[in-house]
Amino acid sequence: MNRIELIGRLATDVDLKLTSSGLAMARVTLAIDRPMSKEKKEQDRKENKQTADFPRLLLIGKVAENASRYLQKGSLIAAEGSVKTSNYENANGQKVYSTEILCDKIHFLEQSKKANTPDEISGDLDSESFEIEEVAF
Repeated sequence: MNRIELIGRLATDVDLKLTSSGLAMARVTLAIDRPMSKEKKEQDRKENKQTADFPRLLLIGKVAENASRYLQKGSLIAAEGSVKTSNYENANGQKVYSTEILCDKIHFLEQSKKANTPDEISGDLDSESFEIEEVAF
């Protein structure tokens, strides 16, 4: 079973792009605090240690369109989806591996500053026809 649920704040704004076939896509970074005591977090910050993780989310179709309409950097969300790994060859000829969360549903956990925000946005990825190669932007 490849299913994941994450709660965090958007660390970036949603940058909507269209593929050559017209499919809406966006990549955003989610900031997720690591579970630790307040004292431990303060100590780690003083020592310049990371206290959060920053997975990349891949949004496709209606999820991407609606996220760009309603979300912004700092928005608190719950993201549902699956883990997607891919690889490509960089300019130096080295193989580079990438792991992202392919989101099929996003829940809004606080009222957005943008008007008329729904409680959640979702898209049926099974009905979206896209090639993984189109995702690399």
